[in-house]
Amino acid sequence: MRVIQNVAAGLGLLFASGLAFAQPTYDVLDVGDLQNGIGTSSPRGINNSGQVLGTASPASGAARGFRWEPGTGVKNLLSALPGQINSNAVSVDPFFIGNDGAVLGGAPVYNGASFVNFHAAKWTDPTTAIEILNSGSQRSTANAVNALGDIAGYENVPPGFSRPRVWRADGTTVLIPLLPSETIGIAQRITDDGRTLVYVNQSGAPYFKAFIHGPSGTRTDIPFIPGTEQFTPADMNNLGQVVGVVRQGSLSKAIIWDEAGGTRFLLLGTMTQSGAMGINDAGAIVGWVQGPGFPAQTAAVWYTPQSNPVILSQRLSTTSAAWGLIGGEGVSDINESGWIVLTGLTPPKPGRFQHAVVLAPAYPCPVFSDHPDNVRFNYATQTIFLGAAASSNQVITYSWKRNGQPVTDGLYGATRVIGASTNSMRIQNPTPAWAGEWICYASNACSTVESTPAQVTICLADFNNDGQVDDADFSTFAVSYNVLDCFDPGMIQGCRADMNGDYVVDDADFIVFVLAYTELVCP
Repeated sequence: MRVIQNVAAGLGLLFASGLAFAQPTYDVLDVGDLQNGIGTSSPRGINNSGQVLGTASPASGAARGFRWEPGTGVKNLLSALPGQINSNAVSVDPFFIGNDGAVLGGAPVYNGASFVNFHAAKWTDPTTAIEILNSGSQRSTANAVNALGDIAGYENVPPGFSRPRVWRADGTTVLIPLLPSETIGIAQRITDDGRTLVYVNQSGAPYFKAFIHGPSGTRTDIPFIPGTEQFTPADMNNLGQVVGVVRQGSLSKAIIWDEAGGTRFLLLGTMTQSGAMGINDAGAIVGWVQGPGFPAQTAAVWYTPQSNPVILSQRLSTTSAAWGLIGGEGVSDINESGWIVLTGLTPPKPGRFQHAVVLAPAYPCPVFSDHPDNVRFNYATQTIFLGAAASSNQVITYSWKRNGQPVTDGLYGATRVIGASTNSMRIQNPTPAWAGEWICYASNACSTVESTPAQVTICLADFNNDGQVDDADFSTFAVSYNVLDCFDPGMIQGCRADMNGDYVVDDADFIVFVLAYTELVCP
Protein backbone atom coordinates (compact mmCIF):
# COMPACT_ATOMS: atom_id res chain seq x y z
CA MET A 1 0.00 0.00 0.00
CA ARG A 2 1.21 3.48 -0.81
CA VAL A 3 -0.35 6.63 0.67
CA ILE A 4 -0.72 9.53 -1.75
CA GLN A 5 -1.36 13.20 -1.25
CA ASN A 6 -4.97 14.40 -1.27
CA VAL A 7 -5.89 16.74 -4.08
CA ALA A 8 -6.48 20.36 -3.10
CA ALA A 9 -10.04 21.13 -4.11
CA GLY A 10 -10.16 24.88 -3.58
CA LEU A 11 -9.12 28.23 -4.88
CA GLY A 12 -5.91 28.05 -2.88
CA LEU A 13 -4.39 26.27 -5.88
CA LEU A 14 -4.76 29.46 -7.84
CA PHE A 15 -3.02 31.79 -5.44
CA ALA A 16 -0.48 29.64 -3.64
CA SER A 17 2.48 31.33 -5.32
CA GLY A 18 1.06 34.83 -5.08
CA LEU A 19 3.12 35.93 -2.09
CA ALA A 20 6.02 36.73 -4.40
CA PHE A 21 3.99 39.15 -6.54
CA ALA A 22 6.27 41.89 -7.85
CA GLN A 23 5.20 45.44 -7.10
CA PRO A 24 5.09 47.47 -10.33
CA THR A 25 5.59 51.18 -10.71
CA TYR A 26 2.57 52.91 -12.24
CA ASP A 27 2.02 55.57 -14.87
CA VAL A 28 -1.10 57.70 -14.42
CA LEU A 29 -3.39 57.84 -17.47
CA ASP A 30 -5.74 60.81 -17.18
CA VAL A 31 -9.30 59.93 -18.19
CA GLY A 32 -10.07 63.65 -18.06
CA ASP A 33 -13.35 65.54 -17.85
CA LEU A 34 -15.76 67.49 -20.06
CA GLN A 35 -14.21 70.93 -19.40
CA ASN A 36 -10.74 70.74 -20.98
CA GLY A 37 -9.01 69.61 -17.82
CA ILE A 38 -10.57 71.92 -15.26
CA GLY A 39 -13.71 69.93 -14.51
CA THR A 40 -14.31 66.76 -12.54
CA SER A 41 -14.94 63.11 -13.38
CA SER A 42 -15.45 59.96 -11.33
CA PRO A 43 -14.67 56.33 -12.22
CA ARG A 44 -17.19 53.48 -12.10
CA GLY A 45 -15.27 50.56 -13.60
CA ILE A 46 -12.79 49.19 -16.14
CA ASN A 47 -12.89 46.17 -18.44
CA ASN A 48 -10.13 43.94 -19.77
CA SER A 49 -9.82 46.06 -22.92
CA GLY A 50 -8.95 49.06 -20.75
CA GLN A 51 -12.19 50.90 -21.47
CA VAL A 52 -13.21 53.00 -18.48
CA LEU A 53 -16.76 53.73 -17.38
CA GLY A 54 -17.35 56.94 -15.50
CA THR A 55 -19.35 60.09 -14.99
CA ALA A 56 -18.38 63.72 -15.57
CA SER A 57 -19.99 67.11 -15.08
CA PRO A 58 -20.18 69.50 -18.03
CA ALA A 59 -19.91 73.28 -17.70
CA SER A 60 -23.68 73.38 -17.25
CA GLY A 61 -26.32 70.73 -16.84
CA ALA A 62 -26.38 67.37 -15.14
CA ALA A 63 -23.55 64.84 -14.90
CA ARG A 64 -23.10 62.58 -17.94
CA GLY A 65 -22.08 58.96 -18.13
CA PHE A 66 -19.26 58.10 -20.54
CA ARG A 67 -17.08 55.28 -21.88
CA TRP A 68 -13.42 56.20 -22.27
CA GLU A 69 -11.28 54.57 -24.98
CA PRO A 70 -7.67 53.90 -23.92
CA GLY A 71 -6.22 54.02 -27.44
CA THR A 72 -7.58 57.47 -28.30
CA GLY A 73 -8.43 59.06 -24.96
CA VAL A 74 -11.89 59.86 -26.28
CA LYS A 75 -14.86 59.92 -23.89
CA ASN A 76 -18.04 58.86 -25.68
CA LEU A 77 -21.14 60.07 -23.83
CA LEU A 78 -23.93 57.61 -23.11
CA SER A 79 -27.21 58.38 -24.84
CA ALA A 80 -30.75 58.61 -23.48
CA LEU A 81 -33.24 55.79 -23.96
CA PRO A 82 -34.99 55.73 -27.35
CA GLY A 83 -37.94 58.13 -27.52
CA GLN A 84 -36.78 60.23 -24.57
CA ILE A 85 -36.72 63.88 -25.61
CA ASN A 86 -36.45 65.59 -22.22
CA SER A 87 -33.04 67.27 -21.98
CA ASN A 88 -32.41 65.62 -18.59
CA ALA A 89 -32.94 62.11 -20.01
CA VAL A 90 -29.20 61.96 -20.80
CA SER A 91 -28.38 62.01 -17.06
CA VAL A 92 -27.82 58.25 -16.95
CA ASP A 93 -26.46 56.33 -13.98
CA PRO A 94 -23.93 53.72 -15.23
CA PHE A 95 -22.62 50.97 -12.94
CA PHE A 96 -20.71 48.30 -14.88
CA ILE A 97 -18.80 47.77 -18.11
CA GLY A 98 -18.50 44.32 -19.70
CA ASN A 99 -15.46 43.02 -21.53
CA ASP A 100 -17.26 43.55 -24.85
CA GLY A 101 -17.69 47.25 -24.04
CA ALA A 102 -21.37 46.99 -23.12
CA VAL A 103 -22.42 49.32 -20.30
CA LEU A 104 -25.04 48.45 -17.65
CA GLY A 105 -26.91 50.83 -15.39
CA GLY A 106 -30.05 52.92 -15.09
CA ALA A 107 -31.47 55.48 -17.49
CA PRO A 108 -34.03 58.18 -16.55
CA VAL A 109 -37.51 58.03 -18.01
CA TYR A 110 -39.63 61.17 -18.42
CA ASN A 111 -43.26 61.69 -19.25
CA GLY A 112 -42.94 65.09 -20.87
CA ALA A 113 -41.54 67.34 -18.17
CA SER A 114 -42.32 64.86 -15.37
CA PHE A 115 -39.61 62.51 -14.16
CA VAL A 116 -40.91 58.92 -13.87
CA ASN A 117 -37.88 56.96 -12.57
CA PHE A 118 -34.67 55.21 -13.59
CA HIS A 119 -35.12 51.98 -15.54
CA ALA A 120 -32.60 49.17 -16.03
CA ALA A 121 -30.71 49.79 -19.25
CA LYS A 122 -27.90 48.47 -21.40
CA TRP A 123 -25.73 50.37 -23.86
CA THR A 124 -24.34 48.03 -26.52
CA ASP A 125 -22.32 51.07 -27.55
CA PRO A 126 -22.49 54.62 -26.15
CA THR A 127 -25.08 55.75 -28.70
CA THR A 128 -27.34 52.67 -28.51
CA ALA A 129 -29.38 52.34 -25.32
CA ILE A 130 -31.78 49.47 -24.65
CA GLU A 131 -34.39 49.48 -21.90
CA ILE A 132 -34.00 46.12 -20.14
CA LEU A 133 -37.06 46.48 -17.93
CA ASN A 134 -39.91 48.97 -18.02
CA SER A 135 -40.69 49.01 -14.31
CA GLY A 136 -43.31 51.76 -14.61
CA SER A 137 -43.04 54.28 -11.82
CA GLN A 138 -40.76 51.97 -9.85
CA ARG A 139 -36.96 52.03 -10.16
CA SER A 140 -34.92 49.24 -11.70
CA THR A 141 -31.18 49.03 -12.35
CA ALA A 142 -28.76 46.68 -14.12
CA ASN A 143 -25.57 46.19 -12.13
CA ALA A 144 -23.48 43.61 -14.03
CA VAL A 145 -23.37 41.28 -17.03
CA ASN A 146 -21.51 38.02 -17.62
CA ALA A 147 -19.93 36.61 -20.79
CA LEU A 148 -23.19 34.86 -21.72
CA GLY A 149 -25.15 38.11 -21.63
CA ASP A 150 -27.01 37.40 -18.37
CA ILE A 151 -27.63 40.61 -16.42
CA ALA A 152 -27.85 41.05 -12.64
CA GLY A 153 -29.77 43.91 -11.08
CA TYR A 154 -32.88 44.77 -9.14
CA GLU A 155 -36.43 46.05 -9.47
CA ASN A 156 -38.34 48.03 -6.88
CA VAL A 157 -41.73 46.62 -5.98
CA PRO A 158 -44.43 48.46 -4.01
CA PRO A 159 -44.06 49.96 -1.47
CA GLY A 160 -40.63 50.59 -2.96
CA PHE A 161 -38.48 47.71 -1.75
CA SER A 162 -35.72 46.43 -4.06
CA ARG A 163 -35.87 42.81 -5.22
CA PRO A 164 -32.93 41.04 -6.89
CA ARG A 165 -33.38 40.01 -10.51
CA VAL A 166 -31.40 38.24 -13.22
CA TRP A 167 -32.39 38.93 -16.81
CA ARG A 168 -31.08 36.06 -18.87
CA ALA A 169 -29.85 36.37 -22.43
CA ASP A 170 -32.60 33.97 -23.56
CA GLY A 171 -35.26 36.48 -22.49
CA THR A 172 -36.30 34.80 -19.24
CA THR A 173 -36.17 36.45 -15.81
CA VAL A 174 -35.00 34.89 -12.56
CA LEU A 175 -36.65 36.30 -9.44
CA ILE A 176 -34.21 35.62 -6.60
CA PRO A 177 -36.15 34.91 -3.39
CA LEU A 178 -35.39 36.62 -0.09
CA LEU A 179 -35.99 35.45 3.47
CA PRO A 180 -38.97 36.92 5.37
CA SER A 181 -36.66 39.11 7.46
CA GLU A 182 -34.93 40.58 4.39
CA THR A 183 -36.56 43.78 3.18
CA ILE A 184 -34.20 44.80 0.38
CA GLY A 185 -32.12 42.73 -2.05
CA ILE A 186 -29.86 43.83 -4.92
CA ALA A 187 -28.12 41.50 -7.38
CA GLN A 188 -24.65 43.06 -7.71
CA ARG A 189 -22.50 40.68 -9.77
CA ILE A 190 -22.90 37.52 -11.84
CA THR A 191 -20.21 35.03 -12.90
CA ASP A 192 -19.99 33.31 -16.26
CA ASP A 193 -21.31 30.11 -14.70
CA GLY A 194 -24.35 31.90 -13.27
CA ARG A 195 -23.51 32.54 -9.61
CA THR A 196 -25.08 35.81 -8.47
CA LEU A 197 -23.90 38.00 -5.58
CA VAL A 198 -26.90 39.43 -3.71
CA TYR A 199 -26.62 42.27 -1.20
CA VAL A 200 -29.45 42.37 1.35
CA ASN A 201 -30.76 44.59 4.10
CA GLN A 202 -32.91 43.15 6.88
CA SER A 203 -34.96 44.40 9.79
CA GLY A 204 -32.63 43.14 12.53
CA ALA A 205 -28.88 42.84 13.16
CA PRO A 206 -26.76 42.30 11.20
CA TYR A 207 -28.56 44.82 9.02
CA PHE A 208 -26.34 44.36 5.95
CA LYS A 209 -25.19 41.00 4.61
CA ALA A 210 -24.84 39.03 1.38
CA PHE A 211 -25.42 35.62 -0.17
CA ILE A 212 -24.64 33.76 -3.38
CA HIS A 213 -27.56 32.56 -5.50
CA GLY A 214 -26.50 29.51 -7.50
CA PRO A 215 -27.65 28.82 -11.07
CA SER A 216 -29.76 25.90 -9.80
CA GLY A 217 -31.46 28.10 -7.19
CA THR A 218 -29.25 27.25 -4.20
CA ARG A 219 -28.46 29.88 -1.58
CA THR A 220 -25.06 30.20 0.13
CA ASP A 221 -24.94 32.82 2.89
CA ILE A 222 -21.59 34.54 3.34
CA PRO A 223 -20.78 34.00 7.04
CA PHE A 224 -19.49 36.66 9.39
CA ILE A 225 -16.21 36.46 11.23
CA PRO A 226 -17.03 36.37 14.98
CA GLY A 227 -17.10 39.91 16.36
CA THR A 228 -17.98 41.52 13.02
CA GLU A 229 -21.25 42.70 11.54
CA GLN A 230 -22.80 44.77 8.75
CA PHE A 231 -21.06 43.29 5.72
CA THR A 232 -21.23 45.50 2.63
CA PRO A 233 -20.12 43.52 -0.45
CA ALA A 234 -18.33 45.43 -3.19
CA ASP A 235 -17.30 42.99 -5.92
CA MET A 236 -17.11 39.34 -6.99
CA ASN A 237 -14.69 37.92 -9.55
CA ASN A 238 -15.41 35.20 -12.06
CA LEU A 239 -14.20 32.51 -9.65
CA GLY A 240 -16.82 33.47 -7.09
CA GLN A 241 -14.50 35.28 -4.65
CA VAL A 242 -16.29 38.13 -2.89
CA VAL A 243 -14.68 41.20 -1.30
CA GLY A 244 -16.13 44.03 0.73
CA VAL A 245 -16.19 45.73 4.12
CA VAL A 246 -17.41 44.64 7.56
CA ARG A 247 -17.70 46.53 10.81
CA GLN A 248 -15.69 45.36 13.81
CA GLY A 249 -16.74 47.59 16.65
CA SER A 250 -16.06 51.14 15.45
CA LEU A 251 -13.60 50.02 12.75
CA SER A 252 -14.05 49.09 9.11
CA LYS A 253 -12.18 45.99 7.88
CA ALA A 254 -11.72 44.58 4.37
CA ILE A 255 -12.66 40.92 3.96
CA ILE A 256 -12.62 38.24 1.30
CA TRP A 257 -14.84 35.17 1.05
CA ASP A 258 -14.77 32.06 -1.13
CA GLU A 259 -16.11 28.56 -0.72
CA ALA A 260 -12.68 27.05 -0.12
CA GLY A 261 -11.39 29.43 2.55
CA GLY A 262 -14.54 30.94 4.04
CA THR A 263 -14.58 34.52 5.29
CA ARG A 264 -11.31 36.09 6.42
CA PHE A 265 -9.78 39.53 6.90
CA LEU A 266 -7.36 40.97 4.39
CA LEU A 267 -4.04 41.73 6.03
CA LEU A 268 -3.61 45.25 7.39
CA GLY A 269 0.16 45.56 7.79
CA THR A 270 0.61 48.63 10.01
CA MET A 271 -2.83 50.02 9.17
CA THR A 272 -5.88 49.95 11.45
CA GLN A 273 -8.78 50.12 8.98
CA SER A 274 -9.39 49.02 5.42
CA GLY A 275 -11.98 48.47 2.73
CA ALA A 276 -11.98 46.30 -0.40
CA MET A 277 -13.66 47.72 -3.51
CA GLY A 278 -12.68 45.47 -6.44
CA ILE A 279 -11.07 42.12 -7.27
CA ASN A 280 -9.87 40.64 -10.55
CA ASP A 281 -9.74 36.98 -11.56
CA ALA A 282 -6.11 36.68 -10.47
CA GLY A 283 -7.09 37.63 -6.92
CA ALA A 284 -5.59 41.13 -6.89
CA ILE A 285 -7.72 43.44 -4.74
CA VAL A 286 -7.98 47.24 -4.74
CA GLY A 287 -9.40 49.37 -1.97
CA TRP A 288 -8.28 51.68 0.79
CA VAL A 289 -6.43 51.66 4.10
CA GLN A 290 -6.16 54.05 7.02
CA GLY A 291 -3.77 54.15 9.94
CA PRO A 292 -0.47 55.59 11.26
CA GLY A 293 0.88 58.11 8.77
CA PHE A 294 -2.32 57.90 6.71
CA PRO A 295 -5.14 59.48 8.74
CA ALA A 296 -7.46 59.68 5.69
CA GLN A 297 -8.58 56.76 3.57
CA THR A 298 -5.69 56.03 1.18
CA ALA A 299 -5.78 54.05 -2.08
CA ALA A 300 -4.13 50.63 -1.78
CA VAL A 301 -3.77 47.26 -3.53
CA TRP A 302 -3.40 43.74 -2.20
CA TYR A 303 -1.62 41.81 -4.94
CA THR A 304 -2.94 38.55 -3.52
CA PRO A 305 -5.46 37.77 -0.77
CA GLN A 306 -2.52 36.71 1.42
CA SER A 307 -0.35 39.81 0.98
CA ASN A 308 -0.09 43.08 2.90
CA PRO A 309 -1.56 46.24 1.34
CA VAL A 310 0.63 48.44 -0.83
CA ILE A 311 0.05 52.22 -0.79
CA LEU A 312 -0.49 53.15 -4.44
CA SER A 313 0.73 56.76 -4.11
CA GLN A 314 4.13 55.33 -3.18
CA ARG A 315 4.30 53.33 -6.42
CA LEU A 316 3.90 56.16 -8.96
CA SER A 317 6.54 56.57 -11.66
CA THR A 318 8.70 59.70 -11.75
CA THR A 319 6.64 61.20 -14.58
CA SER A 320 3.40 60.71 -12.61
CA ALA A 321 4.63 61.65 -9.13
CA ALA A 322 2.83 65.03 -9.11
CA TRP A 323 -0.57 63.31 -9.12
CA GLY A 324 -2.53 62.76 -5.94
CA LEU A 325 -4.60 59.63 -5.36
CA ILE A 326 -7.84 59.45 -3.40
CA GLY A 327 -8.92 56.48 -1.32
CA GLY A 328 -12.36 55.38 -0.18
CA GLU A 329 -14.93 54.71 -2.84
CA GLY A 330 -12.72 56.51 -5.36
CA VAL A 331 -10.86 53.21 -5.84
CA SER A 332 -13.24 51.16 -7.89
CA ASP A 333 -11.79 48.37 -10.05
CA ILE A 334 -8.82 46.39 -11.40
CA ASN A 335 -8.65 44.47 -14.68
CA GLU A 336 -6.67 41.43 -15.81
CA SER A 337 -3.80 43.56 -17.18
CA GLY A 338 -3.28 44.97 -13.69
CA TRP A 339 -4.80 48.36 -14.60
CA ILE A 340 -6.41 50.09 -11.63
CA VAL A 341 -9.11 52.73 -12.04
CA LEU A 342 -9.53 55.24 -9.24
CA THR A 343 -9.87 58.96 -8.49
CA GLY A 344 -6.85 61.23 -8.85
CA LEU A 345 -6.04 64.85 -8.15
CA THR A 346 -4.41 66.47 -11.16
CA PRO A 347 -1.03 68.19 -10.85
CA PRO A 348 -1.55 71.89 -9.98
CA LYS A 349 -2.87 74.04 -12.85
CA PRO A 350 -2.46 75.97 -10.40
CA GLY A 351 -5.63 74.47 -8.94
CA ARG A 352 -6.12 70.70 -8.62
CA PHE A 353 -9.09 68.88 -10.10
CA GLN A 354 -10.62 65.51 -9.34
CA HIS A 355 -10.38 63.17 -12.34
CA ALA A 356 -10.96 59.52 -13.04
CA VAL A 357 -7.53 58.00 -13.74
CA VAL A 358 -6.00 54.67 -14.67
CA LEU A 359 -2.85 53.36 -13.03
CA ALA A 360 -1.05 51.27 -15.66
CA PRO A 361 2.15 49.34 -14.83
CA ALA A 362 5.02 51.36 -16.29
CA TYR A 363 6.40 48.82 -18.79
CA PRO A 364 5.13 48.05 -22.29
CA CYS A 365 5.65 44.29 -22.59
CA PRO A 366 3.73 41.79 -20.40
CA VAL A 367 5.50 40.71 -17.24
CA PHE A 368 4.25 37.64 -15.36
CA SER A 369 4.10 38.22 -11.64
CA ASP A 370 2.28 34.99 -10.81
CA HIS A 371 2.63 31.70 -12.65
CA PRO A 372 0.23 28.75 -12.74
CA ASP A 373 0.77 26.17 -10.03
CA ASN A 374 1.18 22.44 -10.49
CA VAL A 375 -2.11 20.64 -9.89
CA ARG A 376 -2.80 17.00 -9.14
CA PHE A 377 -6.35 15.70 -9.34
CA ASN A 378 -8.31 12.49 -9.05
CA TYR A 379 -11.77 11.23 -9.92
CA ALA A 380 -13.35 13.17 -7.05
CA THR A 381 -12.11 16.52 -8.37
CA GLN A 382 -14.99 18.62 -9.67
CA THR A 383 -12.97 21.57 -10.96
CA ILE A 384 -9.34 22.26 -11.75
CA PHE A 385 -8.27 25.91 -11.44
CA LEU A 386 -5.30 27.28 -13.37
CA GLY A 387 -4.38 30.91 -12.82
CA ALA A 388 -1.65 33.36 -13.72
CA ALA A 389 -1.17 37.13 -13.60
CA ALA A 390 0.70 39.50 -15.91
CA SER A 391 0.72 43.28 -16.18
CA SER A 392 1.75 45.99 -18.62
CA ASN A 393 0.86 49.54 -19.63
CA GLN A 394 -0.66 48.08 -22.80
CA VAL A 395 -3.76 45.89 -22.70
CA ILE A 396 -3.01 42.17 -22.38
CA THR A 397 -4.86 39.22 -23.89
CA TYR A 398 -4.41 35.68 -22.58
CA SER A 399 -4.38 32.18 -24.06
CA TRP A 400 -3.46 28.67 -22.90
CA LYS A 401 -1.83 25.58 -24.37
CA ARG A 402 -1.84 22.00 -23.09
CA ASN A 403 1.07 19.90 -24.32
CA GLY A 404 1.71 22.54 -26.98
CA GLN A 405 -1.85 22.55 -28.31
CA PRO A 406 -4.15 25.59 -28.03
CA VAL A 407 -7.09 25.22 -25.64
CA THR A 408 -10.50 26.78 -26.29
CA ASP A 409 -13.67 27.09 -24.26
CA GLY A 410 -16.31 24.46 -24.85
CA LEU A 411 -17.88 21.16 -23.85
CA TYR A 412 -15.72 18.09 -24.44
CA GLY A 413 -17.85 15.12 -23.51
CA ALA A 414 -18.76 15.89 -19.91
CA THR A 415 -15.75 18.16 -19.39
CA ARG A 416 -16.37 21.88 -19.71
CA VAL A 417 -13.54 24.36 -20.25
CA ILE A 418 -14.23 27.94 -19.15
CA GLY A 419 -11.86 30.92 -19.33
CA ALA A 420 -9.37 29.71 -21.95
CA SER A 421 -9.00 33.30 -23.20
CA THR A 422 -8.45 34.69 -19.71
CA ASN A 423 -5.76 34.37 -17.07
CA SER A 424 -7.93 32.11 -14.87
CA MET A 425 -9.11 28.82 -16.32
CA ARG A 426 -11.58 26.29 -14.97
CA ILE A 427 -11.81 22.69 -16.13
CA GLN A 428 -15.05 21.21 -14.82
CA ASN A 429 -15.42 17.42 -14.51
CA PRO A 430 -11.81 16.79 -15.60
CA THR A 431 -10.80 13.38 -16.99
CA PRO A 432 -7.30 11.92 -17.45
CA ALA A 433 -7.24 13.44 -20.96
CA TRP A 434 -6.75 16.89 -19.41
CA ALA A 435 -3.52 16.04 -17.63
CA GLY A 436 -0.34 17.42 -19.15
CA GLU A 437 1.87 20.49 -19.31
CA TRP A 438 -0.05 23.78 -19.25
CA ILE A 439 1.37 27.17 -20.22
CA CYS A 440 -0.33 30.57 -20.08
CA TYR A 441 0.51 33.14 -22.78
CA ALA A 442 0.20 36.89 -22.23
CA SER A 443 0.18 39.02 -25.40
CA ASN A 444 -0.04 42.67 -26.38
CA ALA A 445 1.31 44.96 -29.08
CA CYS A 446 4.77 44.79 -27.50
CA SER A 447 5.28 41.01 -27.32
CA THR A 448 3.97 37.61 -26.27
CA VAL A 449 5.47 36.02 -23.19
CA GLU A 450 4.78 32.66 -21.62
CA SER A 451 4.47 31.57 -18.03
CA THR A 452 6.51 28.83 -16.47
CA PRO A 453 4.84 25.48 -17.24
CA ALA A 454 2.41 23.93 -14.78
CA GLN A 455 2.14 20.15 -14.58
CA VAL A 456 -1.41 18.89 -14.26
CA THR A 457 -1.37 15.24 -13.24
CA ILE A 458 -3.87 12.60 -12.18
CA CYS A 459 -3.26 9.68 -9.88
CA LEU A 460 -4.76 7.02 -12.12
CA ALA A 461 -4.26 4.20 -9.64
CA ASP A 462 -6.29 5.81 -6.83
CA PHE A 463 -9.53 4.77 -8.52
CA ASN A 464 -11.74 4.99 -5.43
CA ASN A 465 -10.37 8.39 -4.35
CA ASP A 466 -9.47 7.36 -0.81
CA GLY A 467 -5.95 8.82 -0.90
CA GLN A 468 -4.12 5.51 -1.19
CA VAL A 469 -3.39 2.82 -3.79
CA ASP A 470 -4.44 -0.68 -2.73
CA ASP A 471 -6.59 -3.67 -3.68
CA ALA A 472 -9.78 -1.65 -3.27
CA ASP A 473 -8.79 0.47 -6.26
CA PHE A 474 -8.36 -2.63 -8.44
CA SER A 475 -11.77 -3.95 -7.37
CA THR A 476 -13.47 -0.63 -8.06
CA PHE A 477 -11.86 -0.38 -11.48
CA ALA A 478 -12.84 -3.93 -12.37
CA VAL A 479 -16.51 -3.17 -11.67
CA SER A 480 -16.41 -0.03 -13.81
CA TYR A 481 -14.56 -1.81 -16.59
CA ASN A 482 -16.89 -4.79 -16.69
CA VAL A 483 -20.08 -2.73 -16.91
CA LEU A 484 -18.33 -0.02 -18.97
CA ASP A 485 -19.84 2.43 -16.46
CA CYS A 486 -21.16 4.61 -19.30
CA PHE A 487 -24.52 6.27 -19.69
CA ASP A 488 -24.01 7.00 -23.36
CA PRO A 489 -21.41 5.37 -25.66
CA GLY A 490 -18.90 7.90 -26.90
CA MET A 491 -19.49 10.20 -23.95
CA ILE A 492 -17.08 10.37 -21.06
CA GLN A 493 -19.66 11.25 -18.42
CA GLY A 494 -19.71 8.26 -16.12
CA CYS A 495 -17.01 6.45 -18.15
CA ARG A 496 -14.50 6.34 -15.35
CA ALA A 497 -12.86 3.30 -16.92
CA ASP A 498 -11.79 5.39 -19.93
CA MET A 499 -8.27 5.65 -18.56
CA ASN A 500 -6.57 6.91 -21.71
CA GLY A 501 -9.18 9.53 -22.56
CA ASP A 502 -10.03 8.28 -26.05
CA TYR A 503 -13.81 8.21 -25.32
CA VAL A 504 -13.86 4.39 -25.64
CA VAL A 505 -13.60 1.78 -22.89
CA ASP A 506 -11.52 -1.15 -24.14
CA ASP A 507 -8.46 -3.27 -23.41
CA ALA A 508 -6.16 -0.28 -23.79
CA ASP A 509 -7.77 1.26 -20.70
CA PHE A 510 -7.23 -1.95 -18.75
CA ILE A 511 -3.53 -1.91 -19.62
CA VAL A 512 -3.16 1.74 -18.57
CA PHE A 513 -4.73 1.04 -15.20
CA VAL A 514 -2.70 -2.10 -14.53
CA LEU A 515 0.55 -0.28 -15.30
CA ALA A 516 -0.41 2.58 -12.98
CA TYR A 517 -1.46 0.14 -10.27
CA THR A 518 1.57 -2.12 -10.42
CA GLU A 519 4.16 0.64 -10.79
CA LEU A 520 2.59 2.88 -8.16
CA VAL A 521 3.29 5.93 -10.29
CA CYS A 522 1.54 8.31 -7.88
CA PRO A 523 3.96 10.44 -5.85
